[in-house]
Amino acid sequence: MKKNRKSDALSYQDKVFNELYDTNALVNATKIYCQEREFNGEYYGMPKIYTAKVSEERNQYISLLTIISDKLNNINSINLNLEREISSL
Repeated sequence: MKKNRKSDALSYQDKVFNELYDTNALVNATKIYCQEREFNGEYYGMPKIYTAKVSEERNQYISLLTIISDKLNNINSINLNLEREISSL
């Protein structure tokens, strides 16, 4: 691989890494926000009959956010492997 193309590829890889990191940070911040609301029982003056449904919904969101975070971590690992491969060329 020509030096300029290799440098360009590593630059793009670095940008992908940064975007993945930022996205994962946002996902985790959202998950923590949902968990805090759930753990503290914050239902914003909602009648008791609705709190179980809101709690269930929050827990589903927390589960989905956990899966998304895991997937982003997997993509980041693949991205780091790609960086090693490009660097070795």
